[in-house]
Amino acid sequence: MDKRRTGESLKDLLKQHKEISSKELKKQRVKKLKRQDAKASTDKRKHTLYLSSEQSKKLRIYAAANDMQLSEVIEKLINENL
Repeated sequence: MDKRRTGESLKDLLKQHKEISSKELKKQRVKKLKRQDAKASTDKRKHTLYLSSEQSKKLRIYAAANDMQLSEVIEKLINENL
């Protein structure tokens, strides 16, 4: 009986592993696509900004409300105000 239980639990573990593996593969594909999109725009440069917690919160809320990336919001602000 113990062997049978062990066999069943191994099957369950293998099934779980396959499910996890497929989820991980999907995540990796999404990450790869995002990286490819980022690499496609070679005219952009990376910058580090320091904001107060209140400014950071406002920026994140605005970006989420308008379905935008943070960098898109900052680009828009620069283009409209400078």
